[in-house]
Amino acid sequence: MAGRKALKAVLIDLSGTLHIEDTAVPGAQDALNSTVVIVVQCYCN
Repeated sequence: MAGRKALKAVLIDLSGTLHIEDTAVPGAQDALNSTVVIVVQCYCN
């Protein structure tokens, strides 16, 4: 992995990516559990 830069931020579109209405998308929880979150800021439109 030499030469790769660390990610500074990740933007995740929640609706349709992690859930559809009240139902989690298959694999969404596993994907989130495999990430390391240090600081979370929520931006809503």
